[in-house]
Amino acid sequence: MNIQKVDIKSKNPVERINSGLKVLIDNIYDKLNYITDFIESTKELHDLLFSEDTQINIFGDEDIPNKLAIDELFHYIERNTGRHIPVTMKTLLELYDKPPYGWLPDDIRGLVIRLFKSQEIKMQLGSDYLNSSDKNLIQYMTKKDYVDRLLIKKRTKTPEKYLNNARMLVKEVFNYAFVPGDEDGLMSRFKELSGYELSEIRELLVRYEEKNYPGKDVLDKGRKLLGEIVEINDITSFFEKLYEVKEELLDYEEEVFDVKKFFKNQREQFDKAVKQLDIYEKNKTYVIDRETISFVKEIEKIAKLEKPYSHISKLPNLVNDFVDRFTMLLEEECKPVKDVIESDWNKVKEELELYDFKDELSDKFDNRFNELLNRLNSSHNFYEAIAMKEESDRLKMRCFEEIKKTALEKRKKRDGKKQSVTGGEGKEVYTTKKTVNVSMANIFHGARTIENEKDIEELLEYLREQLREKLKEDTVLKLI
Repeated sequence: MNIQKVDIKSKNPVERINSGLKVLIDNIYDKLNYITDFIESTKELHDLLFSEDTQINIFGDEDIPNKLAIDELFHYIERNTGRHIPVTMKTLLELYDKPPYGWLPDDIRGLVIRLFKSQEIKMQLGSDYLNSSDKNLIQYMTKKDYVDRLLIKKRTKTPEKYLNNARMLVKEVFNYAFVPGDEDGLMSRFKELSGYELSEIRELLVRYEEKNYPGKDVLDKGRKLLGEIVEINDITSFFEKLYEVKEELLDYEEEVFDVKKFFKNQREQFDKAVKQLDIYEKNKTYVIDRETISFVKEIEKIAKLEKPYSHISKLPNLVNDFVDRFTMLLEEECKPVKDVIESDWNKVKEELELYDFKDELSDKFDNRFNELLNRLNSSHNFYEAIAMKEESDRLKMRCFEEIKKTALEKRKKRDGKKQSVTGGEGKEVYTTKKTVNVSMANIFHGARTIENEKDIEELLEYLREQLREKLKEDTVLKLI
């Protein structure tokens, strides 16, 4: 047995016993006195972890609390990490609770927190690496469900070239001057700025759902690249990844600058140009003017460029030239259409003048034809303008039918018997025959070429057949 005689000078029995026990404890727990600054509560663990100091320097010249204990714990973790022996929080709690240590659990946790904040160790739960801002960290270090799964390893210092690269990227990619000096802070700041950039990318990509704007490939590349980076939790892997994709990130920053500038300053002009291209596309069958087509080709060439940004300044003049030329051509096309509408309108007014109820229908008919003329004046399409000839003819026919129906209803009210009415030659003629309004435009529908007497006879024969089909017994045809 290892027996040692202790020379105790005090004669007080209690003091002699205590002195003997102290010597006994010091011999068994000879590293107990490594702990000089104690953790009294879980709250103190929180305060230590979330103190304003982002990084605790445990190897400096200053007086470090529990310096010997920190060194002891760190070297144990360092040795086992080098030997690839897993160390858990439970391992540390059990080891340093026994001789020659006898440290209390919260004091052990305090040592781990100091090493963690000094970035000398890293902690891993499952596949996730933890950071010092994790609000659940104290829970992971204290709860039985976690302590045997919370792995603790010596942290490999990131080479300075990787850190310098990350600092450079923060400034160049995000135009952010303030860069934290420590690894965790630098990684956290880069992820924070990447998160802001990803949010902006997502907002911009929504605009591509409606229109085919340039630069979508740049945004997709940035979203993929930054998305991969922010998912990395291991600090060494994180900085290695940044070093690996340095050129891609710098290329992205250069390219996305133009895309953002486009949506801020150039999008409106681009939209106007695309709108005019759409108008031309709908009317190109009718537009054969070479000058107009040349403007369209120039606009289209710019709009379809992969990177049109430096050429968009040319679009306003090109668009104005196209609009002026297109408007002139459309106005020329609308002139005969306007003449047809006004002619049909006059025919309706002339017919209405034959009846004493003209004031009842006049305003309604005027509004209908005025609306048609207003639509013609504001039309941006040749096919719409041309179609208004047919629409005017149908409107004219509806007005004539409404006049006939109104005249018949009023006649019935006056006479109290069923009779039909036709107007003509400035007076009303009462007859039992039915009046059928026939549109001259429909009879002569389609183009015809007259070159000789035979063509005239064929046309007249065609008209005879059309009129014979419509002329029934007790029917009067009214050509309008």
